[in-house]
Amino acid sequence: MKTVRHIALATAVCVLASFTSQAQAGQKFCVFDFLGAAGDMYNLTKDYAVAMQRYGVDLELKGFNNEAQATEEFKNGNCDAMVATAFRTRQFNSVAASIDSLGSTTILRNGKVDMQGTYEVLRKLIQTYAAPSPQVTKLMTNGNYEVGGIAPAGAAYPFVNDRKLSSVEALAGKRISAFDYDKAQAAMIQRINAVPVSTDISNFHIKFNNGALDMMAAPTMAYKPLELQRGMGSKGGVTRFPLLIVSYQMIFKRDRFPEGYGEKSREFWMSQFDRVL
Repeated sequence: MKTVRHIALATAVCVLASFTSQAQAGQKFCVFDFLGAAGDMYNLTKDYAVAMQRYGVDLELKGFNNEAQATEEFKNGNCDAMVATAFRTRQFNSVAASIDSLGSTTILRNGKVDMQGTYEVLRKLIQTYAAPSPQVTKLMTNGNYEVGGIAPAGAAYPFVNDRKLSSVEALAGKRISAFDYDKAQAAMIQRINAVPVSTDISNFHIKFNNGALDMMAAPTMAYKPLELQRGMGSKGGVTRFPLLIVSYQMIFKRDRFPEGYGEKSREFWMSQFDRVL
């Protein structure tokens, strides 16, 4: 009888050790930020990592200022979760990424953009995607990928190297940034008889600053860290009409996180809406 008890006890210890080992292993989290580990988004993910510990998740953060590299690390299995702009996360969930489509959340009043109304629409949309329900979870899930949260990065305004480029007609023949992984951008640029120049979020500012672009769009928060004054020069400017609202989106692999983790994660990101803005 003692032998049986000893075997049972040893088995229980081994099983417990196995679970403990798995919990301690943690999950690797790739975070894109224009400034890498020195940026505001990266700092926010530090708070997120602390908050998620209560759900048995131990996140190991790794910062990137190259969005393509962060995405590849995630796709190749070197990261279990990722934060990037919706332009990159669209391949994992097109429903959530549609927030960043041109004019999708923009509210116009008397021919002008109502920014307060626009951000309120965005808030309600993110609240809907963060609601604790099986229907929402299904919507936020695509195979093994699930959207773990959405945070606004701000309105994207056109930056130009010549203030005379203030109308659609004036942009004819001009070189405009078009992300190479979003074919719709190039198509829309061609429709106004402008020239799409292939870029990505890691180099579009470099091409603008070097004179290879006449126009690019970015949140105003990117002005200083990306040194956009270099591309604008003395003749350039910023158009007051925002093209879209850019969002950061968190994507995770469901098989690397506890059951029901997505709801808890989305709830956290929703709670940070005002802080991010």
